[in-house]
Amino acid sequence: MLRDSFISYRIAIVQSADQVALEAGNSASIIFKHYRELTTPEVAEKWFAILPKDGQLENTLTYDRKKRRVILNGAEIK
Repeated sequence: MLRDSFISYRIAIVQSADQVALEAGNSASIIFKHYRELTTPEVAEKWFAILPKDGQLENTLTYDRKKRRVILNGAEIK
């Protein structure tokens, strides 16, 4: 669903099936056939303008492959 949304909104903004196909890893003909004209550039701009709430960007999430553990803000998540 997120992929479909990205493609629909991106084609509304850039107006280039070739460019969106390259970005999405799809063919231009599929982009043109299934995603063109599903939304407007104005709505697409609002979709891409969504930002995290204040403070959310300070979180750090890492994955230690060797120890197979997830670390959030310096603390291991179990």
